[in-house]
Amino acid sequence: MDKNTIWFIAASAAFLLLWYKFFPSQNLAPQKQPVTAQAGGKSEIVSSGTPASSEAELKWLKKPGKIIPIAQSDKTIETVRAKVVMDSRGASVKHWWVKNGKTPVDLVNTATEDLPLATFPDIIFEQVQGTPPGQAEWKSFLPSGIEIRKKLSLDPESSFAEIEIKLKNLTSAPVDLEGFGLGWQKGLGTLESLKKENESDTRIIAYPTPSKETQVFKTGTHQQNFKWVAMDNRYYLFAMFPDLIDFNVIEVEKNKTQPGKVRLAAPPLRLSPAETRIIKFRVYAGAKGYHALKSWGLGLEHAVDFGFFGFLGKAALKAMAAVYKFTNNYGVSIILLTLGLQVILFPFTLTSYKSMAIMKRLQPKMQEIQARYKDDAKRLSSEMMNLYKQAGTTPFSGCLPMLAQMPVFIAFFTMLRNSYELSGAPFAFWITDLSQHDTYYILPILTGGIMYLQQFLSGSMVSDPMQKNMMLLMPAVFTVMFIRSPSGLALYWLTNSLASMGVQQWATRKYTPKTKT
Repeated sequence: MDKNTIWFIAASAAFLLLWYKFFPSQNLAPQKQPVTAQAGGKSEIVSSGTPASSEAELKWLKKPGKIIPIAQSDKTIETVRAKVVMDSRGASVKHWWVKNGKTPVDLVNTATEDLPLATFPDIIFEQVQGTPPGQAEWKSFLPSGIEIRKKLSLDPESSFAEIEIKLKNLTSAPVDLEGFGLGWQKGLGTLESLKKENESDTRIIAYPTPSKETQVFKTGTHQQNFKWVAMDNRYYLFAMFPDLIDFNVIEVEKNKTQPGKVRLAAPPLRLSPAETRIIKFRVYAGAKGYHALKSWGLGLEHAVDFGFFGFLGKAALKAMAAVYKFTNNYGVSIILLTLGLQVILFPFTLTSYKSMAIMKRLQPKMQEIQARYKDDAKRLSSEMMNLYKQAGTTPFSGCLPMLAQMPVFIAFFTMLRNSYELSGAPFAFWITDLSQHDTYYILPILTGGIMYLQQFLSGSMVSDPMQKNMMLLMPAVFTVMFIRSPSGLALYWLTNSLASMGVQQWATRKYTPKTKT
């Protein structure tokens, strides 16, 4: 081989090396064919690649050493009780509509970010095809070699659902998993008319406590040793029933930027090679109807807030439900139950009005004693007490019976305010929903007018000017309060005021002496 040939071969080799270095081939590598895995006699296609798609349609999951394109998607599952839309971002929940025969309510309170029930929210999951109705299953992989499968199954006949998470170690070495957990955040959705006060109504609660009541959590980390952990508002509840082994910490956050967040955190997990760990628990996502919740025997009825006098509120709700069986109208039930309370409390009411009438009868003698002993405070007090003793009354005789009734009225008031049973329940005429405020403000105005008339008539039996002014101011306060309150509350207070005024007029005529002519 001559010298020129050697130089030619060397130059050609250098040229080819430089060409392939700076101008690589544009041909794509051959695509691998999908692998078909047999599972119980049924074929499941596991794709080893991603279908062609525009760059805008792809969400890229970046991990050290590789970039995996995953198409974002969602899936809708539905039963007679719920309709859920799951999102591939962390296999989270985009919408959870409660279907209860009334207006569907979406419990998800956020539009795009921080979707609830996300498992590793930075990961895009892929749908598993062939799931039965009412069920959605997703899968993905962690860089550490763990396969994640997440399944949500709706109960076809109730508001319960089941969440199952499978963690499988695909490697030949143990894998540690830390920071695993899931929960609900951004508050809980409610009726459109209650959204203004929803943030203040939202609570993070758990049951049971040693006293067999619910515990209300503040922002912080708490030990998980409860049967259920939940987020609720006035009418709706999302409760989780975690296994104490799977989750040992409750993380809670509630502030101006976070209307409510509860997260179940798991202890650090170690998966042996080829080990599969299954985490499974139930959730309840639905309305807070007291008797419906109690029928499940899980203590969920304790999420209904009856206030300080809860035992009285529960009794009132039970009585209202019993009356409803005959009337089939919660408005009529409220009226009849209010009149029934007036009958039960009649002795207290009568004692109060009787005392006021006696005090009115003593006014001339009281004024005489005050004028005679105005310069002797000790003698004045002694003579006044003797006068009360002879008349068989005291200045507090009119107040104490009314104070004795207050727990009953407060419990009944709280029960009506928080009873989901009134949601969507019509009464008559323009009142089509007792849980909503009176859009024409007729009930609040009538209530204020009746209270003013009642207090005006009561004022004729009260001598102290300041006390008179306070009594006449109360109707205005209650009118303003009932303008935005549920019409069921206004109906209760209107009925109560009318009944009280009737008793008052009867007592006044009976115990006030007639003027001699």
